[in-house]
Amino acid sequence: MSQPAQSSADPVVQETSPSDLPPLRSTTSQIFEECDRFRILLVGRSGVGKSSLINAIFKIDAASVQDFKAGEATIDKEMSSKENPRFVLHDSQGYQPGEAGNLGTLERFVLERKDKPNKKDRLHAIWLCIATPIAGGRILETGDEKIFKLDRGNVPIIVIFTKCDMLVSKHRQQLCAEYDGAELDRKSKELARKEFDKICLLPLQQNKTKNRLIAYVPLSTKSGYEDSLRTLAKLTQDPMECTIPDEHRKSPFSFLLFWRPSSPKPSPNDGYEVVDPAAIAFGAAQRVNSDLKIHNSIIVGRKKYWRGLGSSVHFFGRTLEKCLVVIHKDIVRIWNIRGLEVFLLEPKFKAEFSKVVEDLSDADAAAIDPNGRVMAIVPKVGAAVGLVGSIAHPGAPIVAPIVAGVLLASWVYDIYRKTPGTVRCLMGYIVGLIIIMHRLFDLMQHRNDLSDESAMQTLRVYSESLEKREIHLAIRNFVDGASIWEFTKKDIVFDQIVSMINEHCPTSVDNGEHSAVRPRVDRA
Repeated sequence: MSQPAQSSADPVVQETSPSDLPPLRSTTSQIFEECDRFRILLVGRSGVGKSSLINAIFKIDAASVQDFKAGEATIDKEMSSKENPRFVLHDSQGYQPGEAGNLGTLERFVLERKDKPNKKDRLHAIWLCIATPIAGGRILETGDEKIFKLDRGNVPIIVIFTKCDMLVSKHRQQLCAEYDGAELDRKSKELARKEFDKICLLPLQQNKTKNRLIAYVPLSTKSGYEDSLRTLAKLTQDPMECTIPDEHRKSPFSFLLFWRPSSPKPSPNDGYEVVDPAAIAFGAAQRVNSDLKIHNSIIVGRKKYWRGLGSSVHFFGRTLEKCLVVIHKDIVRIWNIRGLEVFLLEPKFKAEFSKVVEDLSDADAAAIDPNGRVMAIVPKVGAAVGLVGSIAHPGAPIVAPIVAGVLLASWVYDIYRKTPGTVRCLMGYIVGLIIIMHRLFDLMQHRNDLSDESAMQTLRVYSESLEKREIHLAIRNFVDGASIWEFTKKDIVFDQIVSMINEHCPTSVDNGEHSAVRPRVDRA
């Protein structure tokens, strides 16, 4: 395909040296400056399973939440974890429903926190934890009912019925003489759901308050109930976004009931231009719902650096290396893979991944600027092996291969230009990195901290896969065949990136069924 014609409207980059331009700032840096941690108030009796819940949602060790034990801290104490710095907790001091003193303290805390001037200091959500009953009895105490009526502004309440697996187990024990295998599982879950509707759902509906955001989910941290954790994550982020929630959904493992008396109206910007920093902070903090990770990656990318990749006003005049720094950092920060937070941002990983995309670069890049690529590499090679003087000599051999292990692929040192190769490489980089993050995220669900080698192995598997070849072929066909240089209200390059991500990153699945619909992202 021929190069796009240069018009008078195209920026002139030759007059500006990349070193003279101010550094690009990642979108997540701007977002986290406004709100770097999601603030949750935990409410519930001692022993209801709050610590297990936090460990499961945020993938931190039990030892790191020892301060969450009831009675050891006041409600005003901030509790956080070095293993996952994107959230902060406040505990209700082992709140016993009906205790006037604790309820007054809780009300004072909510009133003070809901309207703090800085978003990072505000309360963002209340998690009310109630043990799923297995022997009848009253579900909501007087204190719980009062919490629903608190003046909490836009702070949502998510009612979490913990240990819901015990309700299913009760019915399994009662039915094991009549059924077995899959039929026993199906029947047990069916009866458990009916009982839940009666003893848990009805009391909540009777206490609903007009124009209040209240969601609820039966949840267990036991194996086989991972979908309940993903659901809690989605219900927590949903109220902060300008989207209408999905219809009532039933979880395949047992039950999932969702009620929200009033839903936020979609914004005229389709949720793109207004990004709630608290929502992004929570999306980064949670480590159970990959759909939210993808959703937030797209939202953050659409805000700035994924837009108009064919003629980006942000990138003109800079080396692609500088452009990729911000794209890469945004994606890695949002996925927040435990144990790999640092390594995925290190030169070694970025260098190896840049080579995965090299086949998409312009074959005639050297003809466009025969010295630009080499001269961009020279300082890096010289710094690594002390051969700047040798490289400067016209007859000296190019020594880039000597330090290939620490250098990015050669295409990365090109200046950003309006060429097919530039668009192809940026598309391949974004789609490929999201796929690798998705695979590492899945690995994290079954292991503790992932090793650096596990990240490199995941990269190598993708690099050598048929899937990567198919993706790169599709990108070539798209860029070479589409009119990406023509002005249009739709950003077709962005649309194609989103389409390819959705195609190659399956939604969360439990027991062979789709557990939840991926948060919707309308195209530009």
